[in-house]
Amino acid sequence: MDSAGAANVVLTGHLNDPACFERVSALLDETITARKSKALEYEEYLKRVGEVRG
Repeated sequence: MDSAGAANVVLTGHLNDPACFERVSALLDETITARKSKALEYEEYLKRVGEVRG
């Protein structure tokens, strides 16, 4: 699953909660930015995405 797919899964059902949306959005942005800059190994990237999903 790519980052966009992960974001879609995470946000499903949470779009009506602005606080949750902001938190998840910030976490995903941070994770995606780190991954793009190759600061994260793929395993760590998947772990972070899993943590965001709950």
